[in-house]
Amino acid sequence: MRIIGGAGVLLEERLGTQRWLWWRGPQLDEARARWGARARSLEGPVAASELARWTRSRPELGARVRAHVAREWGPWAGRGAVEGALRRGSLVVVEVRAALSEGGHARIFELELPAPPGPATDDTPIDEGPGLAQAAPPPTQLRVLDRWHRPVEALTLALPSTPEAASDMGGGVALGSDEQGACSASLVTVEDARWAPEPAEDEAPQEPPEGIAVQTRTLRLSGASWEPEAAVALHLARMNWLVLERPVVERLVPAQARSDHGSGLSVPGPWTQLEGEDNPRHPLAPFVHGLRRLLDEPGAQLLVVGHASADGGAKANQALSEARAAGFRHLLEGAREAWVELARDHGSLRDVVAYLDYLGTRRAWTCVCEEPVAELSAKPSPASKATVSAFQSDYNQRFEASEALAVDGVCGGKTLGAVFDVLRDELARWLDKLGTHPDALPRERIVYLGHGAELAGQTKDGEASAHEDEAGDRAVEFLLYWGLAADVDEGLDAPAVYTSPVLRWREWALPDEPDEWTTGPFTIVSDLTPEEPALPETYRLEGDDGLLIERVLPDEGVVEAGELTLHYEALPTHLRYTLTVIAHSGNESVIFAGLRYGQLHPSAL
Repeated sequence: MRIIGGAGVLLEERLGTQRWLWWRGPQLDEARARWGARARSLEGPVAASELARWTRSRPELGARVRAHVAREWGPWAGRGAVEGALRRGSLVVVEVRAALSEGGHARIFELELPAPPGPATDDTPIDEGPGLAQAAPPPTQLRVLDRWHRPVEALTLALPSTPEAASDMGGGVALGSDEQGACSASLVTVEDARWAPEPAEDEAPQEPPEGIAVQTRTLRLSGASWEPEAAVALHLARMNWLVLERPVVERLVPAQARSDHGSGLSVPGPWTQLEGEDNPRHPLAPFVHGLRRLLDEPGAQLLVVGHASADGGAKANQALSEARAAGFRHLLEGAREAWVELARDHGSLRDVVAYLDYLGTRRAWTCVCEEPVAELSAKPSPASKATVSAFQSDYNQRFEASEALAVDGVCGGKTLGAVFDVLRDELARWLDKLGTHPDALPRERIVYLGHGAELAGQTKDGEASAHEDEAGDRAVEFLLYWGLAADVDEGLDAPAVYTSPVLRWREWALPDEPDEWTTGPFTIVSDLTPEEPALPETYRLEGDDGLLIERVLPDEGVVEAGELTLHYEALPTHLRYTLTVIAHSGNESVIFAGLRYGQLHPSAL
């Protein structure tokens, strides 16, 4: 137990977390300021309950705490003084996560070593027969390996008695306890570890030799530091393998959620058009597919990370990058007023006209801009005013609003709210195409971050970009992440995600959707196989608008993987469908009726 400035007492330090008992006052305020976000205070009955739980399992700790209170209050302090002081708030329990060391490294694991055997006593039987003296037991050894059971080099082992006991964990090390019989050690400097390149394919690891004790732990990132998943209890007098699982990050590509210079809005426009393509891509595509993946990957989080160009100051760029990520949050959560405020603060008239022109050219609205969007300025022009007026008229006809928009060509707050309504309608329709809806998504596993201009002028591989449009500037990236701590939304540090060598980066390509959310494919797999003699069957797919598609199997079937399939490339997603199978005899069987496109099969892809 250590007393800091006569005001705080360190109760324990375990798994990278310190627990302190502090008197309320200026010294506690100074300590909190020094610890910052790493500290969590427990006060009142909660603190009393937690301290009681700790001292019940460790009576010597309770005696020390009472002695500390007696030193402060005098010998008159009774048995209930500590609990009373905690309940009144005079005493406060503070939990502090371990800080990064000077080298930028964090403690990541605690290794629990078995206690050494105690010294011999008068009652200990001793066999003094010649040649029968017992040999020393083999040492406890440890090797740190990756998931393919290859050594992880340059990790450091810290024992209680020495700051560093081994500099190369890859070759293994023998462990022991210090003179006081302490039974813990820590792996540190995880950021300096040298990880072997991943195999071309995710091959299975080699089987460990017989007699090896194997334990697996996943590294987890919280804030800017690595925290332990759990302690590792080593087996005495054996070789121990500690297999470290590195978190995986999947980047959704291509990065098409781009914004105009200085804008916080992500809408289709010249800035989202990829080289060699005729039309701009929709920024919602990677968002909706990332959201759909969350339903299939219960252990993943979706990181929505905004970026900015190198122009402007660091504070402004950080605010802009956060706004770009927040725009997607507002759309998903239906925060209309918040999105309108964001559009006013970080958007421009050119953003709005670009999106309206997209509606005109891709969605059969009448709001086609007569002037190239790339040549428009942020100031109103006859072309922009005509485009806004056409949108206002279209919106009044297509959406049932409580108050119709004035068709005046002015892009005010109400018109911005209407733009939000259309964007969110597209989001809902796209999610419906994929078989889900906004309220069914695990929003607690979605994190929105701003990364400033850290990636400005760089390609995805970190190299300097030869052309501005190849850079990560002004983009919103969507990352699927496995291995974050539970309180991810409170303290995740974006630079730690992008710079840590611990992470395993992969790419996940977005599916090809030429018509975006308006159409999608559908495949029917028949139970007829080419080897079976069977009479033809007619498959009739009907839409509720009169759409009728009839195919015959096996005569018109496409043979794939030993099965007969019918593939529909582009079904309209706004319809409901009925599938009827007509046998050669004329008998009809309804397979399904009145299903939306998103209900035809789980992902409709």
